[in-house]
This record gives sequence, structure tokens and C-alpha cells, in this order.
Amino acid sequence: MKFGWASRLVNYILCFQLDIKKKYELWCFIGPEPLRFSLIEFEHLTGLNCEYTENLDNPDVEVTDELARFWELMGVDIDAGPNSQQIIAACQRFGE
Repeated sequence: MKFGWASRLVNYILCFQLDIKKKYELWCFIGPEPLRFSLIEFEHLTGLNCEYTENLDNPDVEVTDELARFWELMGVDIDAGPNSQQIIAACQRFGE
């Protein structure tokens, strides 16, 4: 899968995400129909890490050299980690 195509897909899913109460599902509109992804399906489809994090204020994440290079390429602060706005902006940049 090419990065440009994958980034457009992730951008589309995140931009058309529906607000739901279930923690382990992600709903979004694909055309006129709502579509449900489990977090596992979303992780496999996007390659994003969707593992449970106990403490969101201070997540225990191992930043490998590969991850640091990827975040730098995406324009993300390596110390703080990505937020949803940075991910959407990066997907839009690379989708063009």
C-alpha cells in the first residue's frame, strides 16, 4: 500500500468519524453509510498503535529511532508525541 493512498484513507476515516459512547469501536461515514471498525481492525488498516494506555497524561511509549524519524517526517514533536490535529495535518500534507 502506498503511503499517499494510506494517508488519505486515515485522513478520511478520522475526518468523518462519528461520536459514539463505546470505547473500543470507531464509526465513520463511508459514502452515505456509517461503518464500524473495532480498534483492532482500525489498527490493522491504518498501522496506528491502538493499544490501551493506562495513563494518558504520561503514556509509557518506547521511542525507537525509526519512530523518531517517522514523527520528524510528519512534523510531530518527538517529546510530546502526536495529537489528532497533527496526524490529520500530516495526512493532508502527504495526501496532496
